[in-house]
Amino acid sequence: MSVGLTRLGDEATILMGQSPSGDSYNRHGMGTPLLNGPTEFGPIHPLEQQWTTSPKKLCSAGDVLFCVRGATAGRLNVANKITVLDAAWRLFVCDQNDSMRDSCGTFWRMDTHNFKHEE
Repeated sequence: MSVGLTRLGDEATILMGQSPSGDSYNRHGMGTPLLNGPTEFGPIHPLEQQWTTSPKKLCSAGDVLFCVRGATAGRLNVANKITVLDAAWRLFVCDQNDSMRDSCGTFWRMDTHNFKHEE
């Protein structure tokens, strides 16, 4: 199958995370799960370690998440629930066009540790 080149921004919405107020963070499960940095990067889905009672930027289940900080920079996860993203994360939301949504879903395949580009 031949695939043409296109700009990611033409095929998906790219959003930047935003850190909630530090005094809203907790480790007791109160509020919405918070992705605060590379420690929450999981093999497929983010790991829940912190929560916030003051969410700013949210992702939804199925959204592709891109870590931009630390040892996990450049790696991807897929959100499995509504989660708050801080500034260490970027969000790619495939546009509603059915064919493009299918492309976003199949463009990456998972191995046990990361996502890889399909050739």
